[in-house]
Amino acid sequence: MGLNYYGHSDIGKQMEIMEDAFIGFIVNDSVLFVAVADGLGARKGTDVASYVVLDEFKRYMTAHIKSDNMEEVEQEIQKAIYMINRILFNYQRSNPELYGNFSSTFTAVAINNRREIVFAHIGNSRFYLFRQGKLFQMTKDDTRAQELLDKKEIDEIEYPLHPDRGVLTKYLGMPEVEPFISKGALQTNDVVLLVTNGVYEMLNNEQIEQIFMNTESSKQACEWIVEGANEVGGVDNIAVVISYINF
Repeated sequence: MGLNYYGHSDIGKQMEIMEDAFIGFIVNDSVLFVAVADGLGARKGTDVASYVVLDEFKRYMTAHIKSDNMEEVEQEIQKAIYMINRILFNYQRSNPELYGNFSSTFTAVAINNRREIVFAHIGNSRFYLFRQGKLFQMTKDDTRAQELLDKKEIDEIEYPLHPDRGVLTKYLGMPEVEPFISKGALQTNDVVLLVTNGVYEMLNNEQIEQIFMNTESSKQACEWIVEGANEVGGVDNIAVVISYINF
């Protein structure tokens, strides 16, 4: 089947403004980019930070990716994130009253036809890898609660309910920000999953694993994840994007 993706988003059951978004696109038939973003600071009738982030990311990568060499892809992702961060920060400076909190999380994965990947991360959206029946979290949340977990001041059981789990220590829209970027390799039959916190705060790993074990359709898996999150409360916006590594 080759490079592929499917994404789905939903406002959830308790929010009035949609600030989560996903994107997927293929450059030069050789590199797939998938990403999610969770915006902050939008008001009705204003720009939404996550949409700005993903639109600018696609525009930049489409213009600058010339090959499927992942060293080059990593460098261009780094440049794109720097540029996008400045754009959001300039929104804040240009109109503090309207865009004073204009910011966003960002998690992206680039995949080439050799199943090599680069992934970049800022905030508390997440990249998961589903492999051989198990779900692995590949990114670490940039939150105050995660810092407490790293210091062993709280444990894994306390973390999902900690009041600071949504207090970001890194996000796009800061004066300066350094993303986490890493490379790796996928295997045939892996599944790449990117989600915003509206998913993992509603569904645990075992529930998501069950979804993947009961369907091989990225469309159905996305829909089931969104439906599942809404069925147990849908307290936040939801964005999901999936790529099946079936080549």
